[in-house]
Amino acid sequence: LIFPATIQVAHTKSALPSKMQVGVQNCYIKGGAFTGETSPEMVKDMGLEWVLLGHSERRHVVTHETEDLLAKKLRAVLDAGLKCTFCIGELLEDREANKTQEVVYKQMQTVKE
Repeated sequence: LIFPATIQVAHTKSALPSKMQVGVQNCYIKGGAFTGETSPEMVKDMGLEWVLLGHSERRHVVTHETEDLLAKKLRAVLDAGLKCTFCIGELLEDREANKTQEVVYKQMQTVKE
């Protein structure tokens, strides 16, 4: 299972053996005029089944995604009949402050709900 940049999905999919699966690195809650976002419907239109959500860069660098937003994204992905690889993990600062379990527990609650 490989998650290339969205612009590379078609090329990656065509270059890999059929036993390899390709997914997208992110998915928005819904379709429509959300510039730069990929909706669950678009993922399905690309013939894909997988979405990666909750990656560290999206949580902490690019868009500062909250657990609430990630829960909505996860629900949209699952409601669309797609599969999700949901990333969890602490920052170095959290690990050094012995907050790993607290951070990971909070992130897992997103999946649970």
